[in-house]
Amino acid sequence: MRRAFHEQLKAQWGYEIRLRRYRDNGFRFVSHDDPDRGTYCEYRKGQFVFVPMVIHAPMMQDVCHLDIKLLRRDTPGEIFNGGDLDNRIKILFDALRVPSDNQIKDEIPQAGELPFFVLLEDDKLITKFSVGSERLLRPPLSGEQAKDVELDIGVTIEIGDQSPYQGVRRI
Repeated sequence: MRRAFHEQLKAQWGYEIRLRRYRDNGFRFVSHDDPDRGTYCEYRKGQFVFVPMVIHAPMMQDVCHLDIKLLRRDTPGEIFNGGDLDNRIKILFDALRVPSDNQIKDEIPQAGELPFFVLLEDDKLITKFSVGSERLLRPPLSGEQAKDVELDIGVTIEIGDQSPYQGVRRI
């Protein structure tokens, strides 16, 4: 899951001017009051360099809200089939954050994965989420199983009051 999210977040870092500035500045969030005091938003884990979009640092006190839609082939009302919902949500949250050292173990970055983009520095920055379920009507693609789900995740980021870019943005 983390690799699928990386590709989408990598594209987002190219679309938004605020994120492009940080990317072009070596992923350093620079204070306009004191350009020498900045926060690097990269985390080295094994051979990876992870760059989260939502961080909590002196100049970037962000939080986010997630609106999660599970598209499933099960009949309506069977959201719990195929696994415990709270465990599935925890796995999803883990895939959206900078992983711990033991989660990546001996993995190595593939082409286009340096840096590796993730949504969150830490899943504690999720302050609200909702989960809904709808029917997925298309048949499984090659390699998919009938119990596989598609996720549609709306992300709302609240940019902290210390940031020169205050406000709310949705991705």
